[in-house]
This record gives sequence, C-alpha cells and structure tokens, in this order.
Amino acid sequence: MSSKTAPYGGDKSVSATYGPSAVGKTTDLLYSFPRGLFVAPPGALKPAHHVVGFVPASVEAKSIADATAALKSATKSGGYDSVIVDDFSLLAEQTISHLENVKKLTGFKLWGVVRDEILDFRDMARRCGMHVVLTAHESTPRTMNGTFIRGGPKLPGRLPEDVPTVCDIVLRAAHDPTRKGWHASYRCTIDDPQWITKDRHGVTPDRAPMNLGEILRMAGYELARAPGLEWQEGIVAVLAQALVADPTQQSAYLLEAQSMCAEHTTNDLHIRWVMRDALDRAALLRAKQNVFALYT
Repeated sequence: MSSKTAPYGGDKSVSATYGPSAVGKTTDLLYSFPRGLFVAPPGALKPAHHVVGFVPASVEAKSIADATAALKSATKSGGYDSVIVDDFSLLAEQTISHLENVKKLTGFKLWGVVRDEILDFRDMARRCGMHVVLTAHESTPRTMNGTFIRGGPKLPGRLPEDVPTVCDIVLRAAHDPTRKGWHASYRCTIDDPQWITKDRHGVTPDRAPMNLGEILRMAGYELARAPGLEWQEGIVAVLAQALVADPTQQSAYLLEAQSMCAEHTTNDLHIRWVMRDALDRAALLRAKQNVFALYT
C-alpha cells in the first residue's frame, strides 16, 4: 500500500510508546525502523546485534534541543526514513537538570525555556518528512491536589498531556502473559480512562501486537526493510495472508516460510524477524476484518 494513501493528508507519522523498563519498547522499534536514526544514550541499543541481528545508525543527545538538532541533521542527510528518540523521559530530565544547574534558571523562566524546546521539537517532528517515534517511561495514574491525572509518558509538568497531542499514535506497552512469544502488548483504547492512548488511524486494537512497524503498515505507510533484507517483505506478505485465510494450518505455514527464508539467509535472527512480522500482521488483519469488534 502506498504511503500516499496514508490518512489525514500526511505521508509520515509521529508516534509515542511508553511503558515500564524492560517491557521491550526499544527492541520493537529496532525491528520496526531498521532504516531509522536512533537518538539514544550509550548502551540503550544493546538488543540490536544479539536480538534483531543488525546495528542501526545512532547518535547521542543530552537535551531536547539536541534531539531537535538530530532531526534537522537527519532531514538534510536524506539517508533515513525515520528518527527514533529513545527515550524522551531521560532527555526531559537532562534538559531540566542542565537549565537548573548550569543555566541557573528557576520557576517560570525554566519552564518557559522547556516549553520553547518542546515546541521547536514538535514543529520539526511534523515537518521533517520522516516518521518520528518517541519512547518514554511510564507514569502511573494518580491524584494530585484533588485532581486526577491519567497515566502516560513520564514527563514533567503538563508534558504528559501536551506531548501526546502532537502524536498520531500513542501506545502503552504493557506486560501481557496471555500473549505467546514475547509476553507484552500495546494497549490502545478509549475504554480505559486511566491511561493516555490514541490512534488517529483507527487500526490499533487494544492488546495489539507489540509491533509499531506493522501497525503503521496497516495504516497505509511504507516502511523499508533493513539493507540486504528487502526479501523479508515478500515472505511476510504471503505468510500473513495464509495465516488469516486458515489459522488452523499455522504450524505448516511457518515451516514452509522457514524454507523460503532459507533461500535468502542462514541467520536465525532474520528468519525469526519474518515470522514475528507475519504473525503480527495476521493478527492486525484479523482485527481489521472483524467489523463487529467494536460492538461485541
């Protein structure tokens, strides 16, 4: 499906995922955006080589302003289809710490500068012509001074409510023991007022596969495969359709797909990548085809 068919007149998406540490947010984005530039601190991308089987381009940032500069640089280079900021919670903390301890800002002046940096990042994210993804730690629902505050991205001040307004998709990564394989899923529903989630594209069911790449493909966007792994897409498409048509034959289809992969690679990590995307795409297709899902 061509990216030109993407809804809301935009050919790129701004997304955010948040959740507790070690739930798998970074690993999913490594799978989902192999042609992206990762804005991440040292050590954050450890799953890249041993889990996903490739190492992406990356740059370190120490503030929100640095992340904005990385967006601008990636735009000029033209070599990326996405920028992944991992994680925005840490950058916000570092930004505030620098302003307090180095710039000696406090009170309204401090938050005014933070707000300006957020606005600059927001505008650049919308205009850079690439997919932009933010990760954040999780802030649980709470009541402060008699006011209920929804759970969402762990950010200071009003940012937990303000940052999601910029995004097309906001997903909560949560542990999910009912799922096979990696026991986590993306939560996205208006039926739980305790948490901030959204999907302007309307393709993400609650308890969706933890696969933002396939969610965006379902919304009509094109996401490139890792260099040298372009063959994956053809097998994923065939396998996903077969799984939807007859899920009772899943084991046989997976074995057949494994044989197809063996014609291209002996790397088990890259074969597993195909299986993961195909199973997740099939789950999303089934959810999309269930026209009664919202009413049952």
